[in-house]
Amino acid sequence: MNNDAVEAGVPERVIRSSSRRASAQQGPSPRSSLDRPSSLGGVLERRRAVEAQMAEVFLGLPEPVDVIPARVSGELGFILHAWDWSETSLLLDVLTVRYGRVFLVARGARRASSQYRGLLTYFCPLRFSWSGAKEAKMLTRAEWQGTMVPLTGEALLSGFYVNELVLKLTAREERHPGLFEAYVVVIHDLVLGERDKMNHTLRRFEMAILKAAGWTFHCE
Repeated sequence: MNNDAVEAGVPERVIRSSSRRASAQQGPSPRSSLDRPSSLGGVLERRRAVEAQMAEVFLGLPEPVDVIPARVSGELGFILHAWDWSETSLLLDVLTVRYGRVFLVARGARRASSQYRGLLTYFCPLRFSWSGAKEAKMLTRAEWQGTMVPLTGEALLSGFYVNELVLKLTAREERHPGLFEAYVVVIHDLVLGERDKMNHTLRRFEMAILKAAGWTFHCE
């Protein structure tokens, strides 16, 4: 069982299901809950879809490493921030499993014919391949890993708040064991859209990232 996932608050049933599903071929996550978000069946279907996606993300997560090689292939990550660069390209700040935050240049990503068109999306797991030894690395490939139910409304704003915390409290290419798992957990909880639990979810992530950044707390 992934200890970092346990510490990050991932339900044990999700971690166990990831092991059972290791050799099974996965189809796209069910999305019909979007058509009937208020029904009990829709809520349950949404929860099953999100937990299936969580199981896929946590399946066999590698340990963080100290040195980023000049070429990296298939690194799991989430886009934290993207902004335009020149008329055709994008700059990406990405949270990855093994290397922390990585700065990527996606050349031609804004062109209508680009392989990245519609792919570089917030709050969706992607596998990134890149090359380069400097801070700005060239994105060579991005692979779709399926999508969670899209964040909307207050949950979407909370998701961007979570991204901003990671951008402000961590440095690029710093390794923080457990941070990636904590990020996936908070996005998972926001996707479920349970408003009465949202504040608790955000406070838990705030504590996790402050701990990862080296802050300690003493309660009397």
